[in-house]
Amino acid sequence: MCSRVFQAASGKDVKILSFGDVVLYASDLQTLLPGMWVNDNIISFACDYLLSKASDKIKEQVAIVSAASCELIRHYGEVEVVREIFDTLNFFSKEKVLFVLNDRTDPTTVGGSHWSLLVLNRKLSQFRYYDSMKASKEAVARQIVAILTPFLKSSVHHSFVAEDCAQQCNSFDCGMYVIEFVRRELEVGLVCFFGNLYCFNIFCGNTCSTNILATVLKPTMI
Repeated sequence: MCSRVFQAASGKDVKILSFGDVVLYASDLQTLLPGMWVNDNIISFACDYLLSKASDKIKEQVAIVSAASCELIRHYGEVEVVREIFDTLNFFSKEKVLFVLNDRTDPTTVGGSHWSLLVLNRKLSQFRYYDSMKASKEAVARQIVAILTPFLKSSVHHSFVAEDCAQQCNSFDCGMYVIEFVRRELEVGLVCFFGNLYCFNIFCGNTCSTNILATVLKPTMI
């Protein structure tokens, strides 16, 4: 992959591109290699890129809270922090909000062992949790829900549903599953699609997503 070429030629981690608030380096591309665990930067880029390609209607309806912002909410859930994130996203004008979750216990270090997705559907007053390893990190999602609920400006109870979604067949594809979940959420808007999403669909989408990311992040975009 091109990242290895960049590093070998320069002896340092080369900047590949800037997209919105995301800056990608050659080392980020290496996480797209088979058997690797995709990192925060790749997932953030994928989410921003997919949202940029969505219809204007979806852009008006949907917001994505990055993994970094979710970490701030989880570990530093002060009122000012949450409000600033909400203001940046125009949170209260959105009908659906996607939260990219990592189970990292220390926000000051790179790591964690699992990615998952939490979706707030404000019309349905419902949080839906999608985990490709049988809701193994549901506690992380519930922690976010507990922090967010007082800010929702609603007297209506918001239910929490751990969805029976497609499951990964290895220990490293959780990030690609999250990217695929996000992609399909942006395609269907406010409609819930997961009842018809099976492992085969995710596997095909996963392979396609990896190829697309590798193509988009080509050397000509430096």
